Amino acid sequence: MSRQQSAAAVKGAADLVKTAVKIGPVNLIAANLGQAAPQTLRTVGDEARSKLALLGESATSAVIVLGGTDDGKAAFVVMVTPDLVKQGWHAGEFAKALAEAVGGSGGGRPEMAQAGGRQTDRIDAALARIRDLIQKKAST
Repeated sequence: MSRQQSAAAVKGAADLVKTAVKIGPVNLIAANLGQAAPQTLRTVGDEARSKLALLGESATSAVIVLGGTDDGKAAFVVMVTPDLVKQGWHAGEFAKALAEAVGGSGGGRPEMAQAGGRQTDRIDAALARIRDLIQKKAST
C-alpha cells in the first residue's frame, strides 16, 4: 500500500467512525468501500478500531464490517473488539454469514476474520444481514 493509499485509508476510517450505529451496547460500523483489496479493508478496519478507542469507554465495544470488490469478487473483513470477544462474540461467525450471502466462504479468529464470494451485487445485502445478526446477538 502506498503512502497516498495509507493516508486515504486513515481519512476514510475517521469518516467511518462517524457512521457508527449503536445497537444495544455495541457500536456497529458496516460499510461497502467499493473497489478495495482485502489488505485495504484490514488497514481501514484497524484505523477505525483505533479511532473508536480514542472516543472513550462508550465507543470501545464495536464490530467493524467492511466490504468491497477485488478482482471481480466480493471481499469482507470483520473485526470484533476484545471486550466483545471475552463475551463470546466471534468475528468468524459473522464472516461465515457474509460469505453465505455472496456465494463464497469465510472464517477466522474471534477478533478478526475474512470472507469472500463471487456475487459482488450482494455486498450491500450481506452488510444489511450483519446488522440483523448483531441485533440478535446484542439482545441475548
